[in-house]
Amino acid sequence: MKLTFPVFLLMAAGLIVPLRVESQPSRSVDRVIQTIQLRSGQSGGESPTTLQPRSSALKFVLPSLPEDQGAPSGRRRGGASRGGCLVSDPALTALVPAMPQPPQSPPTVVVAATEQVGGLTLTPYPSFWFYLPVALQPEDGVEFVLQDAQDNVIYRKILKGTAVVPGLMQVSLPTTVASLSLGTRYQWFFTIYCGDQTPASFMSVNGWIQRVPPNQALLQQLAVASPQQQVEIYAQQGLWFDALTLLAELRIQNPQDGVWMQDWQGLLESVGLGTIAPVPLIPETAAIATTSYNQLPRRTNPAQ
Repeated sequence: MKLTFPVFLLMAAGLIVPLRVESQPSRSVDRVIQTIQLRSGQSGGESPTTLQPRSSALKFVLPSLPEDQGAPSGRRRGGASRGGCLVSDPALTALVPAMPQPPQSPPTVVVAATEQVGGLTLTPYPSFWFYLPVALQPEDGVEFVLQDAQDNVIYRKILKGTAVVPGLMQVSLPTTVASLSLGTRYQWFFTIYCGDQTPASFMSVNGWIQRVPPNQALLQQLAVASPQQQVEIYAQQGLWFDALTLLAELRIQNPQDGVWMQDWQGLLESVGLGTIAPVPLIPETAAIATTSYNQLPRRTNPAQ
């Protein structure tokens, strides 16, 4: 299946007509927990006396992926088109695991890729995180798109270069759009477009996300767990987006607490992203301009 992707129009040149300004506040730990409905009857929060360093580093356990999910897909680190874009090391990076591709049965094609880039979640409205390596220019722009299995655009967000700063950037699916359906694999794309003279110059990452239902035992565990324990439960159960976002929100709320930073370092190191763990977290940023998807011309997905 060949996905399509909209062209980023040159907002600085005035080619996008703002239809609305979207205000999406940063999701607090309480909101994340309430959304997933796992902490009924608890007030949330953890006193400094109960927050303890771990005896070993926090690690993420890769989930077992179902077979016959199609060819491997995704790109965790940014690749630029002709013309060059944001040369940096580390490059633009999606904060997601890169998992071995399960074998196809029967194997019908030989593919070069051997990994799937993405992860699982319990929440119908997850957050995505990306490493933005350098400051953007006013003529640059950022675009996030979430598509369903039929290539329908569920959500699209555009930011001008002046609206974002380097760091680990959060993009949340707002509750004003359709929630993730259980068992459906969605594709997401995060693209930086560089300059207003060469629209083909971009850097892009892409991957998938799938919402799964919790079993009763997991719900019972989470209902009595502290936030620190919740992070570990999510990580052990292979629920990447839940572990990452909850831990990120705890770090943002407690910036001086070294225990959260240790957990953050361990979680990212366990999926090969330890080098960007010290980068500052950038909570959700309101969109500067957006436009109807149907008003935009379409192009071949830059990740393809």
